Amino acid sequence: LKGEALESPSLLRVREYCCCSGFEAVRCASCRLSCEGARELVGTVVACGLALTALDISANDLGPHGAESLVRLLSCRACPLRHLVADDNALGDAGIAAIACAALASETLTHLSLKKNHAAATAGSALGRMLKGNTSLVELDLSGNDIHGAGASELAEGLVTNRSLISLNLSRNSFGGSKVMPA
Repeated sequence: LKGEALESPSLLRVREYCCCSGFEAVRCASCRLSCEGARELVGTVVACGLALTALDISANDLGPHGAESLVRLLSCRACPLRHLVADDNALGDAGIAAIACAALASETLTHLSLKKNHAAATAGSALGRMLKGNTSLVELDLSGNDIHGAGASELAEGLVTNRSLISLNLSRNSFGGSKVMPA
């Protein structure tokens, strides 16, 4: 599905195929998926009961409302998602915060990439809470966002207590001169 525009009829064909197969990974990066397209795709995965373990939905146009579909996928107990790559989707501060809340409850998610999504202070706070409670995540990429101030501090506090994370990318964020680590 990579690089193709997914119109509703195409998604219907994908749905037919998905319901008849047992594949575990979907890569639909740069497919010009909108919020509605993401909703259709996740709806297909959930309706067909696919045991999806990996989703790359990068470089689409999901926006903050598209994050709701990713939250639904992360919250689906029948879907043991381990890898979620949702880079460059303009998910925004609220969208990233919602994904972080869903990832907190996930027992299977090991890799989460949310590069270049306009995450800021609110997302940083939610990600910090996620890191405090999540025990399965080993890799987190938040590069190219705008996490700063109190959000950066809460993210750092979450890192202090997290024992599962082994790889963290925070490059190209706006920590600036703000105090990041708690005293």
